Amino acid sequence: MTAIILGSYERYTERLSNTGSSETAIKLMNQLGSTMSHLREAVTWNPLFFLNPEFQEILEECSTNDWDGYNARAITQEAYSEAIRFTKALPVGLPLPEIVPEADGGIGFEWSSGKFKVFVVGVNGSDVITYAGLYGKNRKTHGEEVFDENIPHNIIENIRRIFR
Repeated sequence: MTAIILGSYERYTERLSNTGSSETAIKLMNQLGSTMSHLREAVTWNPLFFLNPEFQEILEECSTNDWDGYNARAITQEAYSEAIRFTKALPVGLPLPEIVPEADGGIGFEWSSGKFKVFVVGVNGSDVITYAGLYGKNRKTHGEEVFDENIPHNIIENIRRIFR
């Protein structure tokens, strides 16, 4: 009998890597990957279940140009699809973001915990994630990362940093 014990589930939710080469190590890695896939299907570990109503509301309210009265572009299908992919890639255990429409036709994700602690990620259907964070009055970060179905490690760490 083989058993896998999951401690803090956050550490198992990013890219899985295997440094072992034995048949047992490979089997364990495959089992862990399968276990995590099944866990993501459970409602309590699936962020899309909780965020889908927000996505639907944004699509309904922001599906035409000038939805904000200030010439904002309509949310594109590409941005919507990428936002769903981003949501599915969020690590289990990470606090859920607020979903916000962006004036350029993209969709934003915002995490905050206090007046000067906020991190925002934006997707627009181009497979590029833009981000900006504020961690106190004088500590900031910003940039762009390629989105290849996995959320880059530095973005995950910046989100976690908000809640430390």
